[in-house]
Amino acid sequence: PFVTTDAIYKFYEKELCKYLDHEFEEYCTCDDYYQPVVEDFELEYDVKAWAKKNGFNVISCNGDGRDDGYEPKFRRGW
Repeated sequence: PFVTTDAIYKFYEKELCKYLDHEFEEYCTCDDYYQPVVEDFELEYDVKAWAKKNGFNVISCNGDGRDDGYEPKFRRGW
């Protein structure tokens, strides 16, 4: 059967996102009174680890993050 490059790309993109979501969840610290600390998340290390596991070589990678308007739990509803 023929599989398009787009389908292959989407498959691996989804798999990489699931992997990174899990790694990020394990890394992220959370406290009711403070914004989660994530400045030192090793995105490049985790991408390279996933790539090696799946038979790829990383040429380059980049990413960005946001806090989505974080507000401490104790202040919600005021």
